[in-house]
Amino acid sequence: MRRKEREVTDRAKKIEIIESCDVCRLGLVDDFGAYILPMNFGFEDNDGLKLYFHCAGEGKKLDLLRKDSRASFEMDSRHRLTTGGRACAYSFLY
Repeated sequence: MRRKEREVTDRAKKIEIIESCDVCRLGLVDDFGAYILPMNFGFEDNDGLKLYFHCAGEGKKLDLLRKDSRASFEMDSRHRLTTGGRACAYSFLY
């Protein structure tokens, strides 16, 4: 991570962040490159963090996972634009 001061290392804080998220984007690999889709999700934190995604028992997502099991994810919460006095001071909180 480039900005080490922003890295979250505390497990309880990570769980708090996950609980605040309302969407998880799942990234898979297809023949043309990345295949990214927003998903409803749940999780449990027992003997390690487990993510659960709602989907049908068949379809493109499962076909892609059977072909190539590599996956990544990104979660979002509390989106908000922050403004500033100049262009570089604007940002987006996510």
